[in-house]
Amino acid sequence: MVKNPNIERLNGNKNLTFFTGVATETGIYKDRKVATYHNCKITIFETGTVIFSGSIHKLWNSLKNNMTNKEHGFNGNTFTLKDIMFMKHHLMDIFGCQPQQLIFRNIEFGLNIDTNFKVKTFLSGLLFHKGKMFENSYNNHFYKVIHQQYILKIYDKGSQYNLNTNTLRFEIKFKKMIELNGIGIYSMNEITSKTLLMVEKIILGRFQEIVYYDRTISKHTLTKREKENLKNYSNPRFWIDDLKPVRRDRHKKKLQTIIESNSNKLHQQIFIAMEKECVIINPR
Repeated sequence: MVKNPNIERLNGNKNLTFFTGVATETGIYKDRKVATYHNCKITIFETGTVIFSGSIHKLWNSLKNNMTNKEHGFNGNTFTLKDIMFMKHHLMDIFGCQPQQLIFRNIEFGLNIDTNFKVKTFLSGLLFHKGKMFENSYNNHFYKVIHQQYILKIYDKGSQYNLNTNTLRFEIKFKKMIELNGIGIYSMNEITSKTLLMVEKIILGRFQEIVYYDRTISKHTLTKREKENLKNYSNPRFWIDDLKPVRRDRHKKKLQTIIESNSNKLHQQIFIAMEKECVIINPR
């Protein structure tokens, strides 16, 4: 939301063409007008409220002509703090405002990680996060867990954009700003190296909390009991429906012991790559 917007400036911007919005059910929205800008939207309400919506990562790629999908935009590459600062000033120029006037209503942070294995191999082993099973869609290329204040998303970015890479994207969509307000993020003004470090901790912590079954587990060295356990451990329903929450931790440790000793440890590989990507995005 743009606080105290300069609506006259927006209306006079030659790069923006505002149209009256159309509602599928009721016809024309009479209380707002909307301009599309590089896969993003700027909405001006009759009340004077101005909302910018869309991905500034996709907007940055569009401005730089780094596009593989012009219809929906592209966010499959690295988007650094330097790039974010460029976009901050770009938005300030569009709206004729200061960064503290660009108030976040919700926000999404994500990382793109290239792997040396098929992303789907990891995705197919996702079990649950904080007691909730992953939902999957798009032919098992997209997984998410919906919590009250945020949504975790993990998906095959390479498949989404038909890239010649095994690119996994992990992101957190904050539906409410409570957690981010707690680390001092309210507006574009607070997106700094310091606050991004705190966001990194949240992202890495949430990824570590994921319970997964590693599809690369080699079973030929396992005991008969371990093999029997794996039949249950690979099934999300076992964890959520059959096990009481107080009993999950013991089985999680058993599964993790098997993964550590008998697999390629895909989760660990991704986590290490995520740490490295964070340093590239936000140099220390």
